[in-house]
Amino acid sequence: MRIIDFHAHIYPDKIAEKATNATGDFYGITPACIGTSEALLREGKRAGIDRFVLLPVATRPEQARHINTFIRDEVNAHAEFHGFGTLHPD
Repeated sequence: MRIIDFHAHIYPDKIAEKATNATGDFYGITPACIGTSEALLREGKRAGIDRFVLLPVATRPEQARHINTFIRDEVNAHAEFHGFGTLHPD
């Protein structure tokens, strides 16, 4: 049986810690790990998760293209990842 995490977030390495902590602060939770691809794959393996559906979020319109490119590149680099695109209402 395969286990799929259908709601996962990753960030580029250079902003992963800041973005993960900001998300945790917003929701009032303590993140289990930093939101890099490598951390997600490592923690997923420990938990027995085989695949991840990435759900990126753009908080500003100008972020969408860069975020979608990042997700595309990560999906191409890791067979475990399946990605949705992001958009911004503005």
